Amino acid sequence: MCDKKREDPHRPSEIVPSDYDYAFSFFESRWYPSENYLREQLNIEKVRAVGPKANVYEDIFKCDVCGTLYSYGDVWLHRPTGEYITIGEQCAAKYGLLAAKPEYEHRRANDILIRKQRKRKLEGFLKARAFVRMLPEGLRLLRALRCGHNITHDMRLNLLKWGSVSDAQIELAFKVEKEHAEYVERAKARASEINIPVPDDDNRHRFFGIVESLRFKENFRFGGNWKITVRVVNEAGEVYRIWGTCPSSILGDTKSGSVVAFDAKVSKSDDDESFGFFKRPTKASVIVEAQ
Repeated sequence: MCDKKREDPHRPSEIVPSDYDYAFSFFESRWYPSENYLREQLNIEKVRAVGPKANVYEDIFKCDVCGTLYSYGDVWLHRPTGEYITIGEQCAAKYGLLAAKPEYEHRRANDILIRKQRKRKLEGFLKARAFVRMLPEGLRLLRALRCGHNITHDMRLNLLKWGSVSDAQIELAFKVEKEHAEYVERAKARASEINIPVPDDDNRHRFFGIVESLRFKENFRFGGNWKITVRVVNEAGEVYRIWGTCPSSILGDTKSGSVVAFDAKVSKSDDDESFGFFKRPTKASVIVEAQ
């Protein structure tokens, strides 16, 4: 309140709502929970420039009628004195000081929505932080969620939204992190490779190479089969890759990282001459088992 006893016509006991004309509305929004981080303003400089003011309180965000602090307010002209007052919107509604203000209402509604969204995000972050701190492998989980893979990125967003993830999701995050790291290492190795075209003729060739992947491919007609990608390196260190059905004779012993050998025909890919498709493999064997 004022330092001295109020005698102005705007005090609650003397205010006459019919003596006021609406001028404009204003607000200054600060992001939750920090009151020191300004987000948006509307007509603040206009408030400071308007005059003459009643100056019941120097702070434009302190209601000239009741003395309460606020963020959303109006400016009204007191006709008998020609003075402008600033008043909080709740106090204005209490005394019937109402006016049509579509731009202000739109901006205010949008601002409140954004503040609520930010509050929910902050609450989710605090829950997620508490959840991670309770996990024995919390730091490992954070590293996994930041590995750069799309799956872990989505899991990180869900953790921040809901405040926790399931045990199965945690295990999946660790698995994806490992596989993604291996993929990055392979990509770096590929960048330094000297690629050569695959042998593209009607002859069968003997291939020695490292199995880079072993995956099951479904086939609705035949049920599906296991496919392998083999990295073949010649004596000069030049590289090409071939893909096809894993020979049944070595399927049980073949893993990613195994060194295998087999005879097959190869056809070159239309998109990459250093990549080919082998068919009808025979005389297959596992030279070195994967560790």
